[in-house]
Amino acid sequence: MPRRHFLGALSAAAAGVALGGTGLRAATSAQQTDSRKHGTATVRGAFLYPSTESLRKEGYYSWPGSGFDAEGHHQRYATEIAAMAKRLGMRIVMSEKPLHEKAGVPEFIREIKDRPPDGLLLIPLKKSEWESVTRIVNETQIPTVAFATLGILLNPHINQLYRRPGVYVISSLDNLDAVESGMKMIRTARWMKESRIVSLTGSAQEEKVVDNLGTQVRTFPRKRFADEFERTKATDDVREIARAYATNARKIVEPSEADIVDAARTYVACKRVLAAEEGDAIMMECLGGIRERRFPPPCMGFMSLRDGGIAAGCQNDLNATLTMMLLQQL
Repeated sequence: MPRRHFLGALSAAAAGVALGGTGLRAATSAQQTDSRKHGTATVRGAFLYPSTESLRKEGYYSWPGSGFDAEGHHQRYATEIAAMAKRLGMRIVMSEKPLHEKAGVPEFIREIKDRPPDGLLLIPLKKSEWESVTRIVNETQIPTVAFATLGILLNPHINQLYRRPGVYVISSLDNLDAVESGMKMIRTARWMKESRIVSLTGSAQEEKVVDNLGTQVRTFPRKRFADEFERTKATDDVREIARAYATNARKIVEPSEADIVDAARTYVACKRVLAAEEGDAIMMECLGGIRERRFPPPCMGFMSLRDGGIAAGCQNDLNATLTMMLLQQL
């Protein structure tokens, strides 16, 4: 199924212009704060095939044929998947022994139901094992990446699942890059569900959860940022950030030195609000505060947040903020 739909189903069960150079990174490093702690995404997986020796005794191979080395593919894929897990900071736990038709499949399903992971990775290495793949998908209802190298499946098999919400079917020649993309989607879905957006707008305080993605939005009156900006003085750290802005700029056209210092103050104020609320992203409707002259446009502050990998949405635009968060993780 399309990646956008897969992500939505997972959760249901660009960057700002960089100033470049090392000056800004050094200036802002002291202001970095941790958001809420995120757990490690966990994927359970299995290879599905009979032993080559059993097929020799049976004398019938079917797809993918007698020359296909299932055990060799298993070993090679397992090694690459282990490296993938380390690279992505995930736990991808593959069953050591392959599942074969009814042997091991019921036990695997019970394990998944007892301890649901964030996703599944199923790799059939024989056509007849697709029935077990569909059974696991149907009975566990866990988001699944199903990878079959070319020669395993026929079109009717692919058509059974490729449009199913929460299932990402890969029928491609040794395309482990696509598998990694699927693992990133599972990791991202968990991260989004555990994330919090701090929203600064209006005069009310409330909380809500985004449908499908599960991301929490914690809304505060815009006054919260105005007060934080007023408390943020032009300290040495703030002035160092301002100097980095000026030094790395190709040309300064309009803002005065005081304007640039105020821009640095907006960045620090945003970071303080995020730290206090353990936020992973921020969005703000700033025009009211600018009209009231409570604070300047926070655009430079948002730019620095984006440079640091934090989503920052203008005009309190939830869709834009969520999109930045998704792209940042994918």
